[in-house]
Amino acid sequence: MDEEPLTLRLVFREPAGGGEVRSHPLPFALTLGLAATEIDMDGEVQLPISRGEFEMNLDMRGTSIATLAALMEADLPDTGPYQLQGHLTIGGDRITLEDLDLVLGESDLQGEVGYRRLAGRPTFTADLTSQLLRTQDILDITPSAESAADNAEVEERLEVPSSPGLTLERFNGFDAAIDLTAHRIITAGGEIDDLVIDVDLERGSLDVEMRRPQPDSRDAELTARIRPSDPGIEAAVKASWDRQPYGLLADLLIPDSAGGAWGVDLDLTTRGESLDEWLGTLSGHLYFADYPADLDATIFDLWGGGLVNSLLPVFQLGAESRVNCSVARFRVENGVLTPDPLIIDSTRTRVTGKGSIDLPGNSIELKL
Repeated sequence: MDEEPLTLRLVFREPAGGGEVRSHPLPFALTLGLAATEIDMDGEVQLPISRGEFEMNLDMRGTSIATLAALMEADLPDTGPYQLQGHLTIGGDRITLEDLDLVLGESDLQGEVGYRRLAGRPTFTADLTSQLLRTQDILDITPSAESAADNAEVEERLEVPSSPGLTLERFNGFDAAIDLTAHRIITAGGEIDDLVIDVDLERGSLDVEMRRPQPDSRDAELTARIRPSDPGIEAAVKASWDRQPYGLLADLLIPDSAGGAWGVDLDLTTRGESLDEWLGTLSGHLYFADYPADLDATIFDLWGGGLVNSLLPVFQLGAESRVNCSVARFRVENGVLTPDPLIIDSTRTRVTGKGSIDLPGNSIELKL
């Protein structure tokens, strides 16, 4: 299959209690081997098979999800060994996978996922819990040049638009209810404990909530809301947390970072049906603070003190210069961000800034 060797073994057994086969579910066992992946299914099918009603125990395992890349026509991460087990039921307009137990590298996931059609609308549900999630088990954050070229080729073949419009029809095509509780998340930027994510999508209205208990202060929270608006959508996002570890942010943006923490307090709203319209109507406020663990501040010292002064003995005393923090508070009106204040503080130098960032106009005017 697609130049991958395929092995298939299907065995039907006599129904329990004997008797007329058509009056009993037909037991079966299926073993499938494809692309370094093995799948075992053991269950029953209701006759006639054309009814499409199955109930089975599923066991899927492989050396790496990456081995399925050719079949999926996608660049998949090299995850290492994985195994998926659960009880699969297929019947009518419903598919459910109960007692799900997924092991991916050192990461795990348990719970239930499902799909059904209600009044002709597809609905996806998931209630999941993880004791440990490692981003390095899930995300390939350093794709190769070949992978990037392959992705570009796939996008070109599929004619993926560079800036697709978000219409009500697209956003209103399905419903979803997804709940995830992760008790421990390990990333290149640090560890996060007890993160809860709730996603609800119903007839074009989307609500997303992320929260994490804080023992010494109020819970860290992020909420996002999207509502249909003809044309396009209305969106709002709020967030409030302080000195949270870099976490996934470091994995995606600064994978070689020594770590650190960041805080954010924002309340933003926008509306429209394209990126340009969203940027042009973006309003609210944004406060951001960054506390890097080990970021060299030499470039700021040279800038603030000059090359000659930086070479004088008085500048060489003590520990190496490091960035202590960066703080920015922006007023946002129709896509224009005005900082008050903008500060970068290091061991020997302080940088302040004023001006504006015009998102719709693609321009930055800052005096530092």
